[in-house]
Amino acid sequence: VRIGDRLSSGEFVKGIRQIVRRGVFNPFTPSGTIVVNGVRASNYIALQAATNTLMVGSFNTGLTFHWLDHMAILPHRIWHHYLGYTDKLLENGLSSSLYGAHKIGTWYLKQEARVVGILLIPLLTVLMMFALVESLQQQF
Repeated sequence: VRIGDRLSSGEFVKGIRQIVRRGVFNPFTPSGTIVVNGVRASNYIALQAATNTLMVGSFNTGLTFHWLDHMAILPHRIWHHYLGYTDKLLENGLSSSLYGAHKIGTWYLKQEARVVGILLIPLLTVLMMFALVESLQQQF
């Protein structure tokens, strides 16, 4: 990657810098993806083992953790990438502004399937509103 290269998001590389840090770090990009050694990967984690889609009991919702995470952190992405806010990383490597969301998501998935299913409806309503906001933002 060189300055002036066009990324898959359509944006151009404006600068390159090398940062060396010790520990585990999660880069957040506006697209939610990163290319490493030619392989495109999600910035996000799956909170259920051995699947990349949300399972409610034995039912596969088809909702990828990438999409769920990407929509859930839309306010963070707007604040960070478009408004210039920078937040701190906690000792565990998590973003200080996303720590609460991670705790809620972890708690949510530990509930029994009936509770997860019931809470999925309002969750999807909020995430779909976020998706609408993002699609409108991309038009301007």
